[in-house]
Amino acid sequence: VRFNNDGSKMFIAGRTSQKVFEYSLSVNFDVSEADYTGNSFDVSSQVKSVFLGLAFSHDGTMMYVTDAQGNDSTESIYQFSLNKSFDLSGGANLIRSVRTTVTLETLQPNENEPNGIAFNKSGTRMFLIGSQGNHVNQYTLSEGFNISTASFDGGVLRRNNPNGIDFSPDGLRMFILDTG
Repeated sequence: VRFNNDGSKMFIAGRTSQKVFEYSLSVNFDVSEADYTGNSFDVSSQVKSVFLGLAFSHDGTMMYVTDAQGNDSTESIYQFSLNKSFDLSGGANLIRSVRTTVTLETLQPNENEPNGIAFNKSGTRMFLIGSQGNHVNQYTLSEGFNISTASFDGGVLRRNNPNGIDFSPDGLRMFILDTG
């Protein structure tokens, strides 16, 4: 689940449908009365397995998805350009992808399940959660929000199959969702 900056929209990664769904919220950040806008974006031509990771650039013009678990997984991060900021009605275009097991260095060579993804506000730091090696990995992006410019900084072991990551608005607290 991801929100736009003011909380008036919510985006959900459809794990099995391999679509991103857009909802409007009448009260910011209150999901109790979420209304489906009818807007969705199909990522099944990229995501071949389980769709868990979803993130947006701070301005909402870029969307990122991960393809993680399973035999058919591409073990990749896909970057899309949205034609409208935080709005799926205008469509999106794939602009690049990186394989996490080949392109990005990781702390564990067998980390091939990039489940969760998050960025700092400027897009110069990217965080990946993986449930194969159970790590939170940090990368520096020399060009903000351009995943092809990522270089590995380090990581920390986080047991119990982590699969979601987010940060407090000030960036001082990290929240991890796991299945353990």
